[in-house]
Amino acid sequence: MIDKHFSLNLQGRWLMTLVLLCVALIFLASCRSTGSTRQVAAAQAPEIRYAKYNIHAQESRRDIKASYAGHVDPGAGHIIIPAGSRLEFPGARQRYRNGFWFTVADTGQRVFFEFHTGRMGMSEPDFINLITSSSPVSLAHFSGVDRKGIDSGDVYVGMTKEGVLTALGYPPRHRTPSLDANTWIYWRNRFMTMSVEFDANGKVRSGTHVLPAPSLPASLPAAQPAVQQQPAPAPAKAAPTPKPTVAPQPASTPSASQKEEPAPELLIAPAR
Repeated sequence: MIDKHFSLNLQGRWLMTLVLLCVALIFLASCRSTGSTRQVAAAQAPEIRYAKYNIHAQESRRDIKASYAGHVDPGAGHIIIPAGSRLEFPGARQRYRNGFWFTVADTGQRVFFEFHTGRMGMSEPDFINLITSSSPVSLAHFSGVDRKGIDSGDVYVGMTKEGVLTALGYPPRHRTPSLDANTWIYWRNRFMTMSVEFDANGKVRSGTHVLPAPSLPASLPAAQPAVQQQPAPAPAKAAPTPKPTVAPQPASTPSASQKEEPAPELLIAPAR
């Protein structure tokens, strides 16, 4: 009887332990599932960036490709993603073997950007931070010739270095190691390059495939300093004409002849 009672008690303990173990496993599984779901959601949330420079790309039937080398005139299918465009990068910046993807928010275009760490001398995240901004980009400070080049994606004589950078994008470092140099080299396509020559003031003076300075509307003449007008002297007031003074006449006392006679009394005859 004792052995039977002990056996039943032991089985009850094992059963209770098994139930508690199952509950613990279910709880851990649910926590892990929730954590995984959050991680997946975080990874899928796009990262919003804004293009600091034009991005030259080539559209084909299969995809749209851009390149660290520039490819500023790739031929058929050439498109320009304008500076200031809102870009959406996949969550956690999904890495690929030789580049990265992003989507142009306004148009829905999905672009693959070819990247080469060795030739650019920086990591892929550093390059993305170099050509994009976390806040909206303004082009309002550029001059007229810079704006014309940025709008068309070309280089004109007279553009600044910042204007060329914004119009063509960041030059490949294996051909242009420093932006302080007065000669920048871009790849026009996979087989041909172009050069941009700057003068001592950092403005474009010549180069291959550089366009002449554009005709821009004449700027308004500089404002001349205002000449203070001296107020005209007030006309002299004419001296007031003195009024003739009339000596007061003494009040005359009427003479006896001039004294008014009292009105004669009206005599009314009595009625008969």
